[in-house]
Amino acid sequence: TSNLIDTTQSVTVTSLDTTIYILYAVDTIGAYNYDSITISTIPLPDASITFSNSTCDGDVARIVVTPSTGYDNYIWHYNNMVDTSSFGVLVFTPNQSQNVTVEVVDSNLCVTQDETFVEVWPNPTLIPPDDTSACLGDSITFVASGNGDIWWEDFSGNQLSDTTFIKTKTVSDTSFIVKDTSLYGCLNADTVMLTALPLPDVVLHYPANAVCA
Repeated sequence: TSNLIDTTQSVTVTSLDTTIYILYAVDTIGAYNYDSITISTIPLPDASITFSNSTCDGDVARIVVTPSTGYDNYIWHYNNMVDTSSFGVLVFTPNQSQNVTVEVVDSNLCVTQDETFVEVWPNPTLIPPDDTSACLGDSITFVASGNGDIWWEDFSGNQLSDTTFIKTKTVSDTSFIVKDTSLYGCLNADTVMLTALPLPDVVLHYPANAVCA
């Protein structure tokens, strides 16, 4: 089956299948000649994004294309930049919530494109108390504030308090970690230092011999 496409010397076509195109040239007396060309349609790369994740501000996001290997180039568009890789996995720190696009290019320069949205969640706002010092034996209460769930830990990871405050007795120089986590699981943390001040030395001086009244 043949269909007339155009009657000019050049034509632009989009082939969905392997197609034979025939050019006829006819002069004024009706004599004609013809030639043909076969355009083979090459399938596009069969690749797409199969995994992506949102992340907290400052953390990394990961995007995976399947298959992740086997094509010439994976061209990534993210953070207002373009990065070309031979591997279909992108690990990056997004600077804002954004659409990330990947172009998968095969050896025939055929291109498949896919896109995903990466959301950046804000970290909670944590206002820790100031470092302080206290005399040995004194009791100190530290109070923090924030817009998430706050708790206190020591440097071994042991939870000391699950509230905004912690009360402690000064026995030595001690550091505390206060943490604030959001609904999305984003974390903000800071360290608070308690410096122990030594008590003054007291020496009682008395005469060597008792004195009668």
